Amino acid sequence: MIGIAAKVEDGNTAVFNAVVVHVLDALGIGTQQQRDALGAFRNPPVRNTMGVPTGGLHVSFTLDKR
Repeated sequence: MIGIAAKVEDGNTAVFNAVVVHVLDALGIGTQQQRDALGAFRNPPVRNTMGVPTGGLHVSFTLDKR
């Protein structure tokens, strides 16, 4: 059994979801097919109030697997 805890200071759910997906990838949790199904959460586009893409979210960190 494993426990994973994550916190995003400003409560941004898109960032939280992207971090969790990257952690699952880094730890190899789930099948490749299951992790691929989470692809939309991996690096989501940032959209303005009109729904127009204005940027993107790129998660970059090193996981300390102690």
